[in-house]
Amino acid sequence: MRTLRRGFTLVELMIVVTIIGVLAVLAVTTYSRYIRRSRTSEATGNLGSIKAKEEAYFQEFAQYCNVNDPHPATVSADKVAWNPAAGSGWRILGWAPSGSVMFQYDVVAGAAGDAGMPAGVGLDATKPWFLASAKADQDGDGVMSTFEITSERNNIYSDNELE
Repeated sequence: MRTLRRGFTLVELMIVVTIIGVLAVLAVTTYSRYIRRSRTSEATGNLGSIKAKEEAYFQEFAQYCNVNDPHPATVSADKVAWNPAAGSGWRILGWAPSGSVMFQYDVVAGAAGDAGMPAGVGLDATKPWFLASAKADQDGDGVMSTFEITSERNNIYSDNELE
């Protein structure tokens, strides 16, 4: 006579728990990468807008606007309200993000032959120039993600993009 077996064995339950654990790890890793990638879209979108404002400023004044005011003042892993001072170069440039920001933004600019030109970013010393940057510690581990765009190129350089 056969005995009826009800339920699952311990081995079968352990296999199911292991499979669920592996799937959970994959889901969390993928989700955190997705969140960091979505945060980088803030920087790339805002740097594109800053470049457009700088080019419009150049068309009107024949020079780029030297903001030279990293804002917000500190970099954190949280979003911060955008509120530069009244006489800030950001207000002169006429650029402001829509809402709070995670990245710290800065723009340095100069005339042709200016000694303050940053080295190694592909700028032509015989022309007026600007370098706009965005920095953030996206996951709070102390490693900064950096994005840059210049007057000489339309593509955005990134370093530690998903950090």
